[in-house]
Amino acid sequence: QTLDPKSYEFWQFSLHDMGNMDLPAVLTYIKKTNLTHQPVVYFGHSQGTAMLFAALTSKLEFFKEHIKVFVALAPVARLSNMSSNLLKFVQNGQVQELFGAANACEMFPADDEAQEFNSYMNRHFSSYSSWGLGMLSDDSTGKANDKKQIGVYMKHFPCGTSLKCLNHFVQIYQSKIFTMYDYKDEANVFLYKSIKPPEYPVQNIKDIPIMLIGGQEDKLAAPGDVNWLYSQIATTVVYFKIEPEMGHISFLCGNDIEWFKGVLDLIKQRYSNIQ
Repeated sequence: QTLDPKSYEFWQFSLHDMGNMDLPAVLTYIKKTNLTHQPVVYFGHSQGTAMLFAALTSKLEFFKEHIKVFVALAPVARLSNMSSNLLKFVQNGQVQELFGAANACEMFPADDEAQEFNSYMNRHFSSYSSWGLGMLSDDSTGKANDKKQIGVYMKHFPCGTSLKCLNHFVQIYQSKIFTMYDYKDEANVFLYKSIKPPEYPVQNIKDIPIMLIGGQEDKLAAPGDVNWLYSQIATTVVYFKIEPEMGHISFLCGNDIEWFKGVLDLIKQRYSNIQ
């Protein structure tokens, strides 16, 4: 409401801020405007899960009041087994310096020029989609993926984020634990009372129904990390499955939604008012 989107200050947010500030604002608005004032079913994919997992460690009671079940698709927390080429590329110190020198605070802007460029490349160079998705997560040629739909998706992907958010994921990957943002040394001491940023205590997430669905072929939310996350929050997980042949992008551009029927059936069983 107050900052210019072209300013440095506007882009000083990470997944932590989106989880702890944006999500509460959105859910409060939904509850206020929803005539039933009922909590909602929250569907998150990838970053959409990481931001909520982070926020649940500090604002659990708020989210228990506003979310009846959290459906986490390709869930991201710890990234010990991740093989995303993009994060490996960005962690290069020279790349970081280049972004800083160019004062690049917004990454992959979702403007008309970017969409037209992506659309042109997808129409004329079929390998462009495979390269783009391969950089981020996994192989677009996976059996579970709809090849035509991927071309449409890539016109709008990636759709913009902050450099700080990208840095946060790089830090999580490098540390091999699900940590808060690393502001370095003195700033960390001021904010966290420690040299290193603290780990998000996901093991403290309880009494909120969570459905955890990963993909066996996912290179970003790798099965090993999804299994680790399950081991931390098992007492509150009501549905858990690693879907065979599914990659990170398959949850958005799959051939069918057969894998989703179990999730929908369980939601309907637990919450009969959902159609």
